[in-house]
Amino acid sequence: MIHPVLRTVLLFVLVSLSGASQAAPQVTVQGTRIDGIWSTTQPSVAEFRGLPYAIPPLGARRFKAPMPPLREPGTRRADTFAAGCFQDDYNTRWYRQVGAYFGAAANQFVDPPFSEDCLYLNVWTPHPDPTARLPVLVWFHGGSNKAGWSFEPNYLGAELAARGDLLVVTVGYRLGVFGFLAHPDLALADGAGNVGLMDQIAALRYVRHSIAAFGGDPARVTIAGESAGGADVLGLLSAPSAHGLYARAIVESGGYSLRGQPTLTALQSAGLELAKALGSPTLAALQQASASALFEAGRRVLPKQQYLPTVDGRVIPRSPAATLRRGLHVDLLVGSNANESLLYVDNDPAGVEHMLDELPAPIRPELQAWVASAGTPREAQDRLGSFLDMGCSAQFIAASVGHDHHAYLYRFTRVRPGAMEAGLGAYHGAEIPYVFGSHDAWLPTDAVDRPLGYAMMDYWAAFVATGNPNRLNRDDRRPTWPAYQASHPQALGLGDTVEPISAPDHALCTRVQSSLYP
Repeated sequence: MIHPVLRTVLLFVLVSLSGASQAAPQVTVQGTRIDGIWSTTQPSVAEFRGLPYAIPPLGARRFKAPMPPLREPGTRRADTFAAGCFQDDYNTRWYRQVGAYFGAAANQFVDPPFSEDCLYLNVWTPHPDPTARLPVLVWFHGGSNKAGWSFEPNYLGAELAARGDLLVVTVGYRLGVFGFLAHPDLALADGAGNVGLMDQIAALRYVRHSIAAFGGDPARVTIAGESAGGADVLGLLSAPSAHGLYARAIVESGGYSLRGQPTLTALQSAGLELAKALGSPTLAALQQASASALFEAGRRVLPKQQYLPTVDGRVIPRSPAATLRRGLHVDLLVGSNANESLLYVDNDPAGVEHMLDELPAPIRPELQAWVASAGTPREAQDRLGSFLDMGCSAQFIAASVGHDHHAYLYRFTRVRPGAMEAGLGAYHGAEIPYVFGSHDAWLPTDAVDRPLGYAMMDYWAAFVATGNPNRLNRDDRRPTWPAYQASHPQALGLGDTVEPISAPDHALCTRVQSSLYP
């Protein structure tokens, strides 16, 4: 068998020699020939863009559970990304906000096309051959489940696929009022409140039945996501219909959802209010409105609506927190960043008091004393928010893994040059370009960032392949990532150096987590 690294080098040479005459990569899925393209950054990696995994959820199919796509006879060109799911510029504003800290011009960040016809996925594969049987990473994007798309620059999978010798799959799924809303007349069988999550399950079914054609191993699928994508992974771990469609899981900064999720009753009430705003309390009012009218009504009537998977008794029988307390039987990689909240808070002392007031009374005094040593109100809010939503929840998730499997906890602390002076720190989402090797040109990248990215890609790829981030390690000088143990809780620190560390604030987390994650 040819060594994966040598195979990648040989493919790169062949593609480079053949140039423009190189034939497009081809695979056959359920009788359809799919023509992809070769990556421009990694010529040994084949890209297949805009693959339908469900029937477009249009008209009467709005708010309904996804259905498998119709078979396409002949050939399908897969050289163009499909539209992102319907949304506004929420995600692009986030990129502009982060980019501004580094001096990037706002006009660098432009929305792609958006549509309700958006149930498509993308595949990057270093070896599009059914005999390859490579591990598969399926990525669910972030964006508060109301924004984001599968082909953001951060998620382009060519670099990770080439270095990790694995397949990268990124998925578009219904967002906001289209994906995470209910109505009293919407049946549970149709996925009331959870059709966005059901889209993700449908994508995993497509991967299960079709990924071998692209060179993937359907028995070695890892589900992964960041922020809302990580929260959705927790939802998938709680969804019986997703069981058997993945082998392991990665949750990056997704534990905030454990602090409370909208109830089905609340979602039904929100859907009823939205329908009334469109002229009638009926489900038909929601289904017959144009996509833009429905979206604008949602933004006006439900400005603070939280979009998360909800316990409906069918897709999700019990909350992710309850699932974790029962114990997970899957290998897990989970973690958080040092300054998850810094981007979203200001220096108003009232902000700290408001955060403390919202805490359960039994744990409020201890956390108030703990955060009092922060230098400024903004630092206090960041410290408290990062701990409550991401840091402590990551440890709670890691501790839920049963003795028959292992959890690997990380803490990302790398601060880009100039980021701390600008008040950004190791911000929410900062780890993603390192995982994907997708450092944008506007991101300051120095001699620390590239090696850190290579280390993280290698750790993540080894976990996807084996369930252990230390196996297949390309660099024997790298430290061993210790498995998380409640008796000796450790994490891997990912910053200016890479080294095992004590799980941050573990004793405090242990004392308060039962109140934080009901």
